[in-house]
Amino acid sequence: AESIPAAWARFFARTPEQMAIGAALFGAASVMAGISLSWHIDSPAGPSIVISAAGLFVLSAMMVPILRRFQACWGDQSGIK
Repeated sequence: AESIPAAWARFFARTPEQMAIGAALFGAASVMAGISLSWHIDSPAGPSIVISAAGLFVLSAMMVPILRRFQACWGDQSGIK
């Protein structure tokens, strides 16, 4: 589970620094979503965080091909590889 934020950041980062910051932000968002999920469905926090991280990863992975299509319009400024 601890490699999910790094894998997510790899989609969007161009430099190691961007990857570290992106992974930290993704991890924080996953924790907040997981704790919220845990609270609302009365489940353990740890598995809820992992499920949230995996769900966010899958959603972003599905968005990458869509964003690549629009990259031609944006030029090379989007940061998507």
